[in-house]
Amino acid sequence: ITKKNWHEDWFFGHQFMNGVNPRMIQNCSKLPSNFAVQGDMVKNFLPPKTTLDKELK
Repeated sequence: ITKKNWHEDWFFGHQFMNGVNPRMIQNCSKLPSNFAVQGDMVKNFLPPKTTLDKELK
């Protein structure tokens, strides 16, 4: 439900009321160098012919 509806106002309100701070939401186009998750760790969860870096852009 989150992936499908994150951009909808009702879902944004739901998240806000449940403790998520929308003022802290920022676009992430590059992972920090000390981020523990690497692309090969999540490749089986991504669509075919894509990478974690491509999905972030």
